[in-house]
Amino acid sequence: MAQLHALDKEKHDLTPWVEVVLNNRSTTTFGSTEIYKEAEHLKLEVLKVSNKNDRSIAGLEKLIENTQYVKDLSPLEVFKLKCKERDFDLKANPEILDAFAEVLQIALDR
Repeated sequence: MAQLHALDKEKHDLTPWVEVVLNNRSTTTFGSTEIYKEAEHLKLEVLKVSNKNDRSIAGLEKLIENTQYVKDLSPLEVFKLKCKERDFDLKANPEILDAFAEVLQIALDR
């Protein structure tokens, strides 16, 4: 909470988007609710509250651990692995993969 209040006191041209990663598993269930409620009174937007312990090592992090450099992976591979890690079914949502590929192509053309 102190870090959110410190960020709130800083001057920003745009509203900061924040992802809060909790370190203690026991605070996740009620801690995330408190964080969202507190953020309602701050000049920032909490987009996500997650627990560090909930992150799956089997997905992207495991592959990166076994890869000498992240640059060995294509952006599309990273996206697919991240979706898999988060249990997001790209086969059931092909439009998301198409949108990512389109954005990636625009970024690469610049």
